[in-house]
Amino acid sequence: EALRAYEKQLADQQAAEADRAMTELADEIFNDPETPFGGDPDGEIVIVEFFDYRCGYCRRSAPDLFALRDEMDGVKVIYKEFPILGDASRLAAVAALAARNQGLYEPFHELLMTAESNFSEAEILDLAEYVGLDTDQLREDMADPEIQAYLSRTDTLARTLGVGGTPAFIVNGTLYPGALSRSDFERLIEAAGG
Repeated sequence: EALRAYEKQLADQQAAEADRAMTELADEIFNDPETPFGGDPDGEIVIVEFFDYRCGYCRRSAPDLFALRDEMDGVKVIYKEFPILGDASRLAAVAALAARNQGLYEPFHELLMTAESNFSEAEILDLAEYVGLDTDQLREDMADPEIQAYLSRTDTLARTLGVGGTPAFIVNGTLYPGALSRSDFERLIEAAGG
């Protein structure tokens, strides 16, 4: 009984710390101009996703998230690249962020989330070419040290919020770890008054 009480106290304390961090870091979470987003730029329903391209659960949630973004009015999805599953994950994240310079982040992101790939450099460049990216320019943009700095800031942000794995979502200000289905998203949005 004492152990359960202690565990509940610890869980409550962690939740309070996450809420405090969410409030303190709101600008970095929701308004970072370097963070890519999709959907309605002025959307009142905001979903933040921390993801890794090699994460099976992220890939499972992706089609539902894309459909929700495209089909529901007023939805903004903020994409927080959080490559925690090794070098191939980081390479894919760097390439996706570099694609912003050519205005093709979102189609490239969608392809990276749905394509069967081991995310070798050659495979990533093939996928980039498929969505219309100039791969020579992409390679050059991938070398930008600002991308590495951005990924480091996102890693720090995620860990400060208590995000230890992928995917993790923030739906209208509340953190939800783990994969979510379309019905989960709809239920959370409805509960938040969206």
